[in-house]
Order: sequence, then C-alpha cells, then structure tokens
Amino acid sequence: MVRTKLIEMTANRMRRESASGIPVDVRALIAHEALAIVVSAGGMPPRMRACYEQERGRIRLRPGLPLDQERFALAHELGHHALNHGSIVCYDTGLVGDSAPLDEMDVGIDFESEANRFAGTLLIPRDACREDMERGAKYPDIAQKYVVSLTATAIAIDQYEFRFAKRRH
Repeated sequence: MVRTKLIEMTANRMRRESASGIPVDVRALIAHEALAIVVSAGGMPPRMRACYEQERGRIRLRPGLPLDQERFALAHELGHHALNHGSIVCYDTGLVGDSAPLDEMDVGIDFESEANRFAGTLLIPRDACREDMERGAKYPDIAQKYVVSLTATAIAIDQYEFRFAKRRH
C-alpha cells in the first residue's frame, strides 16, 4: 500500500515551509528538519546510495555520487523521515542492496515505494511539471530543470499520469 495523497501533501508542505525554489534545495530541507548529512559509505551495502538513521537524526550518503543521484537519494531518505517510517535497517542479500523498515511486513505499507514517490514528488512538483509539459518541455528539459535523472523524470510523469501532447503534421 502506498499513501499517495499523504505523500504529495507532505512533500508540498515541506517545500512550501522551506520556501525552496526550483530546483528544490534538498540539503536545505534536510537541515530544516534538523537532520544531519554524513558523507560516508561505511557499513553500507555496495549498491546503497544513502540510508536514513532515525536514532541518530541523520542521513548517511555515499560519497562521489553524480548530482542527480545524490539529490534523489537524499530526497528518498528525507521521505522516510517525513512519512514517519521509523527505524530503517540496511541490508544486503547479495542480490539486493537496499534499506528496509523493521516493521514493513507488519503494517502493510510499502515504505520503499513511498520514499521513492516522495522523492519524485518533492523534486518535480506536479503543477510546475504540468506547466513545463504544456509549454512543450520534453524529458531531457524537465530532467535538466529539476536536476534529476531521466528515469526519475519518467517516473514522476507516469506517477502524475501526464501525457505529452501529440504533434500534428
């Protein structure tokens, strides 16, 4: 289960309260939430980009990430915090390096999907994205404007159920 309305309202509220413009200043939002960012991969599985540590009031971030990946990873972990997902444990099964909430199975909420959706919603606001598309912006234009990957752009546009206008010849 993914709580879509809650996610969008929370992302919009955080952006509004911090008065963040476009592109969204994720680091400022994290600071506004009184969280620290620690750049260190120590103890993280090889493919993990970041990890929210509620007990320590911080987000650990793998050093050397491209800017678009760093921004999405930080926004994803901020989502865990903002949506009250609780303690997160880092694990690596050999096939998957990821983070998972301790109580995910008990509550039926897909915390990882929620954090991904939160990150996309936070970084690419619905109304601004709609306006861009109405002006004829394409995936690369949107990705560049919001400093996100093409994949994050495609997911946000799909999540918002936006469609590009077809050109007439």
